[in-house]
Amino acid sequence: MLLTPITLRNYAGTCGFKLPEMLEEALKSRTVSERQFYLANNLSVYLDSEKKPYIHLLDGGVADNLGLRAILDRTVARGSAWAFFKGLR
Repeated sequence: MLLTPITLRNYAGTCGFKLPEMLEEALKSRTVSERQFYLANNLSVYLDSEKKPYIHLLDGGVADNLGLRAILDRTVARGSAWAFFKGLR
């Protein structure tokens, strides 16, 4: 039972969530990095609960447990390390 996969029902579209501006811009703009587009594109898939009615979660192993991926993804999404640190306030 420890670290077993979990399946959640996707209720996107029922709570009023709006994609953050930086992610919308990453999907529309041609000036963002490939990594920024990749992150925005992967997140936007979950906004359509008809196409993706379930969200499957599982343990990411050692790579996710380090916590570095989240920091790297946020830094890339913001465009620079300086923008990331300014957003921590």
